[in-house]
Amino acid sequence: MISSFSDVINALGGTAKFARAIGMKANTAKMAKSRDSIAPEWWMAVAAAANEAGRYDISAERLAELAAERRAA
Repeated sequence: MISSFSDVINALGGTAKFARAIGMKANTAKMAKSRDSIAPEWWMAVAAAANEAGRYDISAERLAELAAERRAA
């Protein structure tokens, strides 16, 4: 189950593969994982990469839910 932004990155192959899949710099992906946060401007690219990888549990809506959960915590 995807319960964090780090889970999203791991589900899409880890930082390097995740970065390549969405067109993000590798260092930016590493920072996203360490902060457990993916900036909203990347969410559509993440959702598209997840869809291509057959990870239908990762969507822009789920990323928005994760962000809301972080704010509420």
